[in-house]
Amino acid sequence: LQAVLDRTKMQVKAARDDRDRSKADAERAIQKRAELEEKLQAMDDLALVQETLEQKARELRKKKKELTDERKITKRIRTQLKRLEAKVATTTKDNQALTTEKDAL
Repeated sequence: LQAVLDRTKMQVKAARDDRDRSKADAERAIQKRAELEEKLQAMDDLALVQETLEQKARELRKKKKELTDERKITKRIRTQLKRLEAKVATTTKDNQALTTEKDAL
């Protein structure tokens, strides 16, 4: 009878140990899942930040291109203005020379 009692105590202890191990395993699994969910949320947040940064970069590249185009246009206009000023100066000299010749005649 004592042997049966000892065996039953050992079985109860083994069952309790199994239950405790299972409970600990379940707690670790729950904690691991929470950690993974946090990591997944962090990855989603990073993806959103990355998309926002990429959009900003596209906008900045577009603005840079527009500024470059504006600078090219401004440079072209300045060059044309200098040519026109040179023509005006030449025409003014020619007109003065013609006026001088006319007066001389």
